[in-house]
Amino acid sequence: MRLARLVSLAAALGLAAMFAHARDAAAAAIAYEGFAYGYGELDGQAGGSGFGSAWNANTGSTEVANPGTPLSYAGGSTLVSGGSQALRITGNADNLAFRDLASSISSDEIFVSFLFRYDGVLENNDFGVLWHDNVSTGSHTDRPNLGIKGNRGDGSGMEDVVARLQLAGSGQVYAVDLNANETYFILGRLYKSTSGSGAAYDRFDIWVDPTAGASGTPDLTASGTGSISGFDTIGIRTANIDASDTFWIDELRYSTSFASAIVPEPSTAVLLAGGLAVLACGPLHRRRR
Repeated sequence: MRLARLVSLAAALGLAAMFAHARDAAAAAIAYEGFAYGYGELDGQAGGSGFGSAWNANTGSTEVANPGTPLSYAGGSTLVSGGSQALRITGNADNLAFRDLASSISSDEIFVSFLFRYDGVLENNDFGVLWHDNVSTGSHTDRPNLGIKGNRGDGSGMEDVVARLQLAGSGQVYAVDLNANETYFILGRLYKSTSGSGAAYDRFDIWVDPTAGASGTPDLTASGTGSISGFDTIGIRTANIDASDTFWIDELRYSTSFASAIVPEPSTAVLLAGGLAVLACGPLHRRRR
């Protein structure tokens, strides 16, 4: 009986902590897109939260599809899991897909994270990034970008994950040689070295597969002069993706802290709590029998 009570108490405390974490994460969330739509074109879809418009997307090359094995990442206390729906990208365009946010972002720092996987062969300058801007036209090359640029673009290295503020010098940094058919959790921190809504975003930290203990130590930091002090539109730009290649994206979120970018999902907390409850009730049930 005493063991059952202890386990039950531990389960209750664990559940309370997980729900508190999930509640805090929800409070820190700015925008979230899990691509939980019916299979088919992304264009016109308007789910998720924190957005001010539906997706405007190229048909035929941006579709919600079943990735087979769901995109997911678990490292330390970090747990991010997609499902049977994810965004499948098979084409190229400067503005392959874009969407307005519910309100403009100009805070001193903002975190963006997503799950990524590719099928095929990642070659020099195979390119797919999230861009951040105030317009949905142009190439957005001088705006904050986070995503994939195969082999540093020019083959000078094997790293494939890029964070950039501009095209030259320290304005872009690269991390990790990616493997096909393997899911990665990419996290960026876009921030201002000078505080204020009018100051430019001139720093971009990057983590690949981070854990909670890595919050203060990014893999790399891009630094530049900065070109925007705020943004109200996000989008996807791709280039050089071959017909035999596919990019997958899931669990895209914007938040105000590192912790809220990697918080376990409430559904995960519920499942774990259910397991703890079973453990707690098991000894009591057997004792009564």
